[in-house]
Amino acid sequence: MGATRPHERPATASTIPKPSAEKMQEIKRPATAPASKVSEPVKTNVIKERPLSSSASDKKATQPAQPVHRQNVEKVVSQETRQNDTKDRRTKVQQTQTVQKNQQTKEKNRSLVTKKGQKKK
Repeated sequence: MGATRPHERPATASTIPKPSAEKMQEIKRPATAPASKVSEPVKTNVIKERPLSSSASDKKATQPAQPVHRQNVEKVVSQETRQNDTKDRRTKVQQTQTVQKNQQTKEKNRSLVTKKGQKKK
């Protein structure tokens, strides 16, 4: 960066700076003009979107559609809860079965240990 600064200073210190400044201004004018053109369509798009979202007729049209969507969502949710409930039931049954198996194996081990004449644990 230090190398660029001394290079720029002699160019501005020469006798040509007046025309170069005018050239820079000429360059800036077209550069700012397209920027304003770009910003204008953005503004018009924003203006177009606002009336659509704030119009009363659109709000009335969307309200009946929303409850139907809500009903569909509720159906999906109820199906999911049913599936989850059945999964929960299955896991509970599996857990109880494993607990019963564990109890049975413990009882078998205890009976085997007592048969051999060892003390119960």
